[in-house]
Amino acid sequence: MLNMLVHQMPVWIGKDFRNSKGNQIANVGLWQRIAELTAEHELIAVRGKHEYSNWMKEEMGKGERDVR
Repeated sequence: MLNMLVHQMPVWIGKDFRNSKGNQIANVGLWQRIAELTAEHELIAVRGKHEYSNWMKEEMGKGERDVR
């Protein structure tokens, strides 16, 4: 997520949310909404773990299983 927000989001915005092959990225509507919301704020991302880290990892795993 940190990599996407810091490095990839500006690239996607510049390419109208298309990847290097010219295809629309997955979940484009969600990424566009995230771009809109984060544009209004200064984001400071810090690597590390917190009390919800394990829960978030489990939830993301569920999403990956749903996509397959």
